[in-house]
This record gives sequence, C-alpha cells and structure tokens, in this order.
Amino acid sequence: MLLLVFTAVTLIILLLLSAVQCIRRLRRGKLLAASRSAVISLILLSLAAVAVLAGMNILTYQRLRFEQAVATLSFMQLGPQAYQAQIRMADTQSTHTFTIAGDEWQMDARVVIWQPMANLLGLDALFRLERLAGRYHRLSQARSQLPSVHDMHISDWVDFIALIKRLPSGMD
Repeated sequence: MLLLVFTAVTLIILLLLSAVQCIRRLRRGKLLAASRSAVISLILLSLAAVAVLAGMNILTYQRLRFEQAVATLSFMQLGPQAYQAQIRMADTQSTHTFTIAGDEWQMDARVVIWQPMANLLGLDALFRLERLAGRYHRLSQARSQLPSVHDMHISDWVDFIALIKRLPSGMD
C-alpha cells in the first residue's frame, strides 16, 4: 500500500512539474514544445489516476495473517432447510444476518497473494469476503430450488477486478 501511495505522489509531483513547464512554453510561444509537455502531463495524470484507484481498491481488502479468524458464524434453524445465519466480522465486530436455504452453506472470499518480491516490499496477502450461499445435499434439489446467495462485500470503492471482468472478451 505504501508503495502505491509513494507512486501516486511521485506521479502527481511529476504531473505538476510537467504542467508548469507546459504553461511556461505556451507563454513563450513554443506551441510544439508546449503540446509535447501537455501530452506528457496527460499521460502522467492517467498513471496517477490508476495508482490512486488501485490504492483505493486495495483498501477494500483486509490483511490475511496465518490462521486468522475472519468471522464467527452462528446458525438458527427456521424450518426445514431454512436457516438464519448470523455473521460477526472479526475486524469490525459488526454483525450481519442472512436467511439461507439448503442443507449446507458456503462462504466465498477473494484472496490476493503477492509475488515474493512484493512481500519483501511489505505487501501482505489480502482477502475480502464476497458472498454467503446456501447449498443442497441433493443435486436434484439444487437444480430445482432457487439459490439463496447474499453479497458480503458492501463497499462504495471501485472494484477493479469486477471492472476487468466486464471488458469485452478481446480486451482481457
């Protein structure tokens, strides 16, 4: 995270220097040199925006430590194959309640594991709980019943992975 902040700040400083240089060249009447500085400024602006958005996206994840409890789940049976799931998040102590159908449950998470070099730079593995779903033992029931799936990731931040998945197939 610190690396992304440093990168974004560096790019913004370079952007400001390039923009000042562009304005100076415009005042001197050097249009070609000013346009070159303007293009460089736009490239730096784009790179800085990507670094800032990537940093904001990483903030939606939590650090994953060895054998760390991420949540405590408790279930109360409401009826046949119907349960109320109560989930207490370990990091915020917030509690979420969901109704799930089926005989089993499944919780999905997205995990980001960095290359060893990134670990040396201080980047730890990250995770984000994505969804909670009910499951049935019998396949025939799973095919005929509507699934009960609940979103565990509620955030106003930009989700780059979801954006990339929405790209046309030729661009990913």
